[in-house]
Amino acid sequence: MTWNDLIRRPDSQKVYQVEIEMARDNGGIETHTLRLITRGHDPDKTAHYYEPRISGIPSFTIEMQEARYGQSAISFGSLEIVNTDGKLDTYATGWTWLGRPVVVKLGFPELSSDQYETVFTGRIADVDFDDNYISLGIEDYQGDLWNKHRTAGDYSGTIPTLVSACLTGAGITNIDTTAWNAWAAANGFSAWYRAGGEESISTILDDILVPLACWYTFDRTGTFIIGTMLAPSGTPDLSIRDAEIVNDTPGEMLKQYWKVGVRYLTSTGDNPEYATTSREDSSILTLNPTAQETVKESCLTVAAQAQTVRDRWWALRSVPRTIIRPCVMAQASALRLGHQVELSGRSRYSQNGLWRVTGLNEDWDNSQTTLGLFR
Repeated sequence: MTWNDLIRRPDSQKVYQVEIEMARDNGGIETHTLRLITRGHDPDKTAHYYEPRISGIPSFTIEMQEARYGQSAISFGSLEIVNTDGKLDTYATGWTWLGRPVVVKLGFPELSSDQYETVFTGRIADVDFDDNYISLGIEDYQGDLWNKHRTAGDYSGTIPTLVSACLTGAGITNIDTTAWNAWAAANGFSAWYRAGGEESISTILDDILVPLACWYTFDRTGTFIIGTMLAPSGTPDLSIRDAEIVNDTPGEMLKQYWKVGVRYLTSTGDNPEYATTSREDSSILTLNPTAQETVKESCLTVAAQAQTVRDRWWALRSVPRTIIRPCVMAQASALRLGHQVELSGRSRYSQNGLWRVTGLNEDWDNSQTTLGLFR
């Protein structure tokens, strides 16, 4: 049986491998990969020995901030390492845990180790230990963007140029080029940004990207992904039948806009000047007296490009939009943020049809994933 066959069975025996790249200064930087697992391996099915000391694996969540986009919510959790015999005490001193890379892979006793799939890549964020356990807080690489800063100065160029410089400054080189090229083609706008030097890379990226309805995150393998939030259209990446949904599907209606404005720069420098391009429909207020108006503060410098972004927001939020959160059977390995899902057999609330993925909460132990779906 294949990995995809086994993950779809809730009764399958899950095996998690954890690889932690530790480091110490031993007259020069020395690294060591600590390999741990939740249960013993068949020695013939692995090239490395993984000590069976992992007792707890978290579920992992990746989710857009639907109201503002920009950075997705950081995926994090806690790994529990059994150390009742004290054999890992030697790593408690001298070796660096914090900030070190960690990879979690999922497999099954029937498979060889090289057939395991990566379900999380990130860093160790904190370490707690007692006589029985070492508890590791782990987070994905978005933490890198919070911990690094851009040099103070004025920056101009296209949006992709500004974003690329931020990623370079944060040491982010593993980028999904297919996603990047599609995003860059849709967002090649001229812009100007003044960095004070105290802002994190993540703050700067949010300042640049949130007004454009763009989002960014890191996937399970630690690859940077960026995209533009658009209403679903075209061909689905995956079809899900009603029989694959394992519980009720909670949903929410998003706030609707009756007026959208995008503020852009008409001059740059010490005393920048701005103008606003807006679009409105007062009849929306007649239908929905609580509909909102908003102005997106962009760093764009060309009026026509600001109008393009204004129309993007108008298409997104001038009509009623909904997010639903179905829990489905083990489809997550085929999906990531921005993908499109087609639901069938969901006649209640007219849920059949095409949806865009805005969230993935992956419960691998139960072979279930709760999706955030937008349309």
